[in-house]
Amino acid sequence: MGKDDERVVGEIAEHDGVSPRESLVRPDSCASPGRLYETDVRELSAQARDRYDEVLRRLGE
Repeated sequence: MGKDDERVVGEIAEHDGVSPRESLVRPDSCASPGRLYETDVRELSAQARDRYDEVLRRLGE
């Protein structure tokens, strides 16, 4: 397993609240990178909406 793989496994384990080893043997672990990506996108989207809320509101008027 490469360093990038180890990093992803660690992120998945942290996200799911399990050990890295457990994250490798869980049946839903294959979907976890996608879940992490979706979580990142949701968080970044929320941050952007918060940051530009006033501008977006004024543009919509």
